[in-house]
Amino acid sequence: LELNSFSLIQKKIIFNKILLNDGWLNIIVNENGLNNYQVFKSNKEKNSDEYSLNFKSVELKNIDFKYHDLAKDLIVNSSINEFKSGRKDNKASIKIQSKITIQELKSKETLILYNKTLIANIEMSVNEDVFTISIGSLDYAGIRANISGTIEKKEELFINWIVNSSDNKIKNLIQLIPE
Repeated sequence: LELNSFSLIQKKIIFNKILLNDGWLNIIVNENGLNNYQVFKSNKEKNSDEYSLNFKSVELKNIDFKYHDLAKDLIVNSSINEFKSGRKDNKASIKIQSKITIQELKSKETLILYNKTLIANIEMSVNEDVFTISIGSLDYAGIRANISGTIEKKEELFINWIVNSSDNKIKNLIQLIPE
């Protein structure tokens, strides 16, 4: 954990780097949509006397991750082998490099994914609630694709992506279909 102490004078808490190794993260959303991960007020709810919090770089290694949304009956169990995210050139942009093993993705008792690996290298700019992917490559269970487009947060998340993939075997694509 690295903290920029000068930023405290400006009522900003800026962490230069957060590194989490060999741990677990358990996120829960209850039946009413309340969650256990939103611990800070949004910018709209803050008054000028409060501190703001910012992370320049986040790294996760060997983290067991569980997400359980009781409202949508959705379960994700995964292992984050490596995840790096950080601001590029001190601008509102994010670079993500990750390797995640999805052990289980279940919706309404239907097993969607089981024991699949996702490798992602993504660069995106951030403008309020819109994330624009300028460079994106994904490797999911050996199937490679390039992506570009946006992720927009309104009441829910909206994804507008262009996916380009070539030289993938049909049998590998069919194996992704849940049984």
